[in-house]
Amino acid sequence: MPGYTYSRIDNPTVDAFARAVAALEGVNLPRWPAAQAFASGMAAISGVFWTFARTGAHVVASAAVYGGTYGFLRNVASRFGVETDFVDITDLDQVQAAIRPSTRIVYARRSRTRPRRSPICASWPTSRTKTGRCSSSTRPWPRR
Repeated sequence: MPGYTYSRIDNPTVDAFARAVAALEGVNLPRWPAAQAFASGMAAISGVFWTFARTGAHVVASAAVYGGTYGFLRNVASRFGVETDFVDITDLDQVQAAIRPSTRIVYARRSRTRPRRSPICASWPTSRTKTGRCSSSTRPWPRR
């Protein structure tokens, strides 16, 4: 049935927000992006991992990742057969060495308690860039 049936699942305000974020993120992209709003950063992070990582998948993540994300990958996703290697995400050689044929996600977001500038976020080329890319953000604009 078309329309909104339960406001916690979807509603016009959240849809308008998601479309606005997609428009901001989609400037100069060859195709229109989609966006999904979440109530918290961990909801967004776990949503991305549950969407792209299945049993047998491999994840490469920053060793300086947020503690909640580390706990999710080490203690929850691992119980579902998702394996994670934590590396220095600013060392492109370490990242490249950790990638396997089963790698589905390279998660470059680092904790706010450690230095936030990471060249890998913008400059690391992947084989997936030819077929599309997945981007996630728990905050759409950088803080200073």
